[in-house]
Amino acid sequence: MKCRLQNTRAQVLMPNTDHETDAVIQETLRRELSDVTLITVAHRLATVIDFDRIVEFDSPKQLLENERGMFRALVDGSADRKKLYATVKEKAL
Repeated sequence: MKCRLQNTRAQVLMPNTDHETDAVIQETLRRELSDVTLITVAHRLATVIDFDRIVEFDSPKQLLENERGMFRALVDGSADRKKLYATVKEKAL
């Protein structure tokens, strides 16, 4: 991951790690940088599935509701489809 953490309002992250390391990084970012805007170039849908905004600049919930959207097509084609939909549903509660 390339990242320079400073006391700023925005950070740019480009993680390219294994699933376990990515999960630790994402958990840490959510906990420690909750008041910072994160721009993440994600290589895995699970990295961004619970973000406030993603590639198409809308919430994952809204993007999944768009039957013709690219994000929905990616999720529907993923082996983790059920888990990704469950994550969005859980967050919406």
